[in-house]
Amino acid sequence: KHVPIALITKWFAGMTLLSCIRWLNSRFVIKKESYKNNPRRSLAVFLFLTLCMGMAWGSCYFIFFNYIHGTDERSIILLVLGGMSAGAIASLSIYLPAYFLYVLPMFLPIITYNFYLGQSDASILATMISLFVLMLLVTAKINSQLLKKSLKLTKEKVNLIRKLEQTNEKLE
Repeated sequence: KHVPIALITKWFAGMTLLSCIRWLNSRFVIKKESYKNNPRRSLAVFLFLTLCMGMAWGSCYFIFFNYIHGTDERSIILLVLGGMSAGAIASLSIYLPAYFLYVLPMFLPIITYNFYLGQSDASILATMISLFVLMLLVTAKINSQLLKKSLKLTKEKVNLIRKLEQTNEKLE
């Protein structure tokens, strides 16, 4: 059984549309600086779109599940999802709720489904995915802490430079 091209096209079109909406929203928010005027709304829209993207990526496992029968094909989907979630650490871990909203909807349904099957190989897969997700969350938390510390140190450096400049002006 092959995956129908129409199904692949619809899923891909949905992913493309959602990606464009996320990109346009981010561009608009940054250009208009609406995050300053209405930070809660900007954050809520960002989090919602991030959640939708995580759900959309996770959905591919179930959309194509009936058409892929071998372990190799399912493994490829899981590898792609793993890569997407690992790569998202760089862009989303500064704000952990965003990273959680991206990764958890991607993997929790897959983990739950594989445990639900009750088969030993599916349970092992679910356990391995669970450990992988746990490792991702720990890594994201560490990265988040490092990014926040780096931003704090940069802000302190800028403030010290301003104070030094003011002191030099007074001395002159």
